[in-house]
Amino acid sequence: MVRRKWTPRDDEVVISAWLNTSKDPIVSNSMKLRTFWKRVDEFFAAMMNEKIENVHCKQRWNRINDQTNKFCVAFAAAERQATSGQCDRDMLKRAHEIFYSNQGQKFTLEHACSETPKRPEGIKAAKASRNNRKGKDIEDYKTIMEGKMEELDKKEKLSKLAILDTLLAKKDPLSESEETVKNKLLAQLF
Repeated sequence: MVRRKWTPRDDEVVISAWLNTSKDPIVSNSMKLRTFWKRVDEFFAAMMNEKIENVHCKQRWNRINDQTNKFCVAFAAAERQATSGQCDRDMLKRAHEIFYSNQGQKFTLEHACSETPKRPEGIKAAKASRNNRKGKDIEDYKTIMEGKMEELDKKEKLSKLAILDTLLAKKDPLSESEETVKNKLLAQLF
């Protein structure tokens, strides 16, 4: 079996899959571990157009999470050691040095470090907004139905006008039923 070479894009998709699955406000944390990682793998496979059998997001996520947490510790230490006049670039360089001295390897997951995301919507708020959206859907349907009814009325009027036009254009005398229809249509339309 060939070992996967993870690219920065792959890492970003793994992180996105983990965030989207773990921050799902409706399901929340009420799913089993196996189900959770199956959903993460499915999300990753869908985003990368891969077969699900070739995906191993759990192992990669654990490595990204572990290394990033250790780098955060190194960065916090660099911030504590900062002297006046040091810029962010100097602190970042010092954090890399601390990480290398602690871990014995370079930190290569800068692309995985991102700003803290906005606090996700809670379960109750997500369900409430989902339920409130149903009311808007009904309003949307009412608006659509009103438009369809107007359209239907116009078509019906055009149909009646076509029938009236046919009756008025007849050269032969109209039968009694045709005369009745013509008089009704004239009364309704004009």
